[in-house]
Amino acid sequence: MNSRNTDTLHLTALVLLLVFAYAYFLPPSSPEKFGTNNSVRFYLTKSLTLDGSFTIEKYYRGGIDAALYNGHYYSGKAPAASFLAVPVFWLVWHVADDAIPEWLYLYLVQLVVISLPSVLLALLLHGFLVRIGAPCRVADLLVVGYSLGTMAFPYSTQFMGHQIAAVFLFGCFTSLLRWREYETASGRNGEPESRRAGDHRNSESPTRPTAPSPTRTFPPLLLAGLFAGLAVAADYQVALVVCILVLFTIFSFRRLGAVFLFALGCIPGVIFILLYNYASFGDPLSFPYAHEAMPIAREVQSKGLFGVKLPQLVPLLMLLFSPWRGLFFVSPFLLLSIPGLYCLATQPQESGDFCRGAGVSGKRLFWICGLAVAGYLLFNSSYTAWSGGSGYGPRFLVPILPFAVIPILAVMGSGSKRYYWLLVLLVLYSVAFQCVGTAGGPLAHEYIRNPVREFLLPYVLRGNVRPNWCTLAGFRAGPSMVLFAALLASGITLFIATGRRGSSGMARRAGMGEKLLWWLCLLGALAMGLLFIFHRTEETAYRYAVIGHSYDWSGDPEAAIPCFEKSLQMDPGNPLVLNDLTLILAERGSYERALAVNLRALAVRQGDPEIRARADLLSRIVDISNAIDAPPRRKELLRERAALLEKLGCPAAAQRDREEAERGEANTGAMTNSK
Repeated sequence: MNSRNTDTLHLTALVLLLVFAYAYFLPPSSPEKFGTNNSVRFYLTKSLTLDGSFTIEKYYRGGIDAALYNGHYYSGKAPAASFLAVPVFWLVWHVADDAIPEWLYLYLVQLVVISLPSVLLALLLHGFLVRIGAPCRVADLLVVGYSLGTMAFPYSTQFMGHQIAAVFLFGCFTSLLRWREYETASGRNGEPESRRAGDHRNSESPTRPTAPSPTRTFPPLLLAGLFAGLAVAADYQVALVVCILVLFTIFSFRRLGAVFLFALGCIPGVIFILLYNYASFGDPLSFPYAHEAMPIAREVQSKGLFGVKLPQLVPLLMLLFSPWRGLFFVSPFLLLSIPGLYCLATQPQESGDFCRGAGVSGKRLFWICGLAVAGYLLFNSSYTAWSGGSGYGPRFLVPILPFAVIPILAVMGSGSKRYYWLLVLLVLYSVAFQCVGTAGGPLAHEYIRNPVREFLLPYVLRGNVRPNWCTLAGFRAGPSMVLFAALLASGITLFIATGRRGSSGMARRAGMGEKLLWWLCLLGALAMGLLFIFHRTEETAYRYAVIGHSYDWSGDPEAAIPCFEKSLQMDPGNPLVLNDLTLILAERGSYERALAVNLRALAVRQGDPEIRARADLLSRIVDISNAIDAPPRRKELLRERAALLEKLGCPAAAQRDREEAERGEANTGAMTNSK
């Protein structure tokens, strides 16, 4: 098999692996089960397609991410993902009409607008790493680590703006480098790249460098501008990174014409933003964050500029190292980007072809990646709601994750097997971590300070996973995850096995500074592992209440019961926990147990009329349940218990009693007719 066929097979294996991983999990029955960040975007798409309107109140069911203006509800998020999904929704609607459920519409728009572009991003990242000198096996490992071992994995399976912003941002980066490569090769920025890199093979030639053809230089600039505008329209915060990219590419050439072409390409993204603002809020410069519907969201956005103040040290450290939202905690292989940045910064000019294949030097790559990551971290540490609400990991950092992966390549240039096997171990751990998080949620209450260890992992081990194609086909949750893990491992193995072997021109000796940083990264990775095992949220009644609510909301009330009981042991009179536990027990027919819980709470809060009324109601339900087996009055007792359960707030249990009473009447009538 020739090299071209080998490369085609290799990249095909990558595409199949990622399409399988990103398409395996399905949305829940209601978009709100993914949080309103998903639902408001989806409802904007639905409203634009079906009603030609920017308002979403026809479909909106409440939540924190909506905007309110002149009595109408709008999506409170950047509009690009919703706009790009309109053609997909329109096509599905015209083909299937009302024949498919809402979750399938959400799945298809998420697949086309988020998941498949994420696969394209992985291909771009792999190609870029190979072009700047990465051995194929290292590039393969880094792409697997990025695609499946970072927050890019869960957010490639959700209809949110972070991952599509990452796609556009990296597309802007590679397009700018392609343009810079053409400009540098033509000598428009001084000498041709070959001479500045020390290659004097053509020094005798008197031929002056020729200007690049406009047909080669214009498209990358326009494309870079298009991607930049769409990235900002998908996630407003990435404007900071766009400015960094422009600063280190276009302005380094001091070409006003290039700036004009880049700005021209930005027009579609700018139109998305201004059009949505004008159509929704009557002013093209009035952003959704100025019209938050929920009081708590308005309070957050009122601090500073839309919630952004000065950077803060504690949030910055939490965004890097904490089990709650730490970047290095959820993806420890990214620790190697620290010595990687050091290697890029100290790379000598005569160090060979490393980075030259992509038209960018190691030092320039250091500044681009370092400023993109550091600037975005500082920006997010200044945001009042920097933790991002329910979930795990630093979701706001998703757009800059490719720039955190790229520097790792530099530290692998020493050719040390220790570096490579450390990278392998950390990537495998990161992939396993993200698989658990993606399969279990990825939502977890923000009060839980080690969400994967304390909630998502136990939730998955109990056999609770997100809907997927196997569970839809009738498989139980456990076998569906075993099959997923087996196919994922097979896909990764196939992808790595089909890659080329051999070294590159990156080989060099590691310096003392690099070795010191390498050992610090190893210690940091061990610390992350120990934190995962031993760190727990403080033992309080609220902690157990939160975990119980999370289990109940996620569809596992059996696991919620002991959590609620533990919470009530610490705080017997908590009305919310008491009510939720009562309803769960009553829905499951454990009436005596529900009565005992309320009687214990009544002993603590003797004057509480609500608990007294509920205890009286449960006492009557228990009496009826003890007498309900008497045949003469069974139907009447079932109807009475159904009425009491309805009053208690258990409609499902009440409906079961009514249906049983109706079946009894039907059986009695059939027996009478037969006689």
